[in-house]
Amino acid sequence: MNGERLNWPEIYSIGNECSEKYVNSRDTDSPIEAHDIVAAGISDLAGTYDISRNSFIAHVVFFTVEGMGIVKYPGNKRVLTRGDIMIVPAGCPARYQLYGNNWKTVWFDLANVNSWGWLKNREISVHKAKYLDQIYNVMNAIYNEIHSQELESKTLADHLTSEIVIYLKRELNFEIADYSKHIRTRLEKLFQTVNHQLQLPWNVELLASTAAISPSHLYTLCREHLGINPMKKVNQLRMQRARMLLYQTSAPIADIANTVGYQNQFNFSSAFKKQSGISPSLYRKKIRSSGVL
Repeated sequence: MNGERLNWPEIYSIGNECSEKYVNSRDTDSPIEAHDIVAAGISDLAGTYDISRNSFIAHVVFFTVEGMGIVKYPGNKRVLTRGDIMIVPAGCPARYQLYGNNWKTVWFDLANVNSWGWLKNREISVHKAKYLDQIYNVMNAIYNEIHSQELESKTLADHLTSEIVIYLKRELNFEIADYSKHIRTRLEKLFQTVNHQLQLPWNVELLASTAAISPSHLYTLCREHLGINPMKKVNQLRMQRARMLLYQTSAPIADIANTVGYQNQFNFSSAFKKQSGISPSLYRKKIRSSGVL
């Protein structure tokens, strides 16, 4: 997958049948840039549409209003239908294409800064939008106002932009909750696997390979969702198992050390004493006399 990512193509092909309504450009005074939205618009796509980026500096958010499109990314692809919101965090390779006769979208490029920076280090995701019609209608209204010469058109465009930012944040906050649940489940599955095979020589590279993500991404996810780094979590599991075995069995300390993944009794005893404050043999005596694990 890393090779696929490195060789991801750069393509920009938009045919004459496609139409775009931008709510920001050099020719208009758009209020969206004050909210760290790099670009935004409404696209009515037909015929030829093929955009591929190896890495993009902004977070891309697509809402499908009508028709179908497809997003392809390393190791996966998703067909997008009415009501889908797709989020492509900055730096993720992705390719967007028409899937069928037409594809109408509302889209946003969000700056990778504090306002939207929490989207970084995420995976590409798709879910159903809650505010699709509101977002589509308000975006059309913003477009009309920034191209209007009517009284107070700028004031109204500012007001409408505040609305669109609220709807956008609502959609993305929904995504945060859904994404967090997905990540917690994924981490739980990873460390269940570890707990079932504590004797293996676990390191960050092996953990990341088991979870099918990069070591740096695994480290970030563990810090964000577990509050500790990956190997600290592994050591916690090893010590939990060791304490249980010391209490429930009469197995030699060397055998317990091997069972929970330590190469020798000395390394295990040092790690155990560092965490528990006493040696494994003394812990066994105390725990058996008190009966409290």
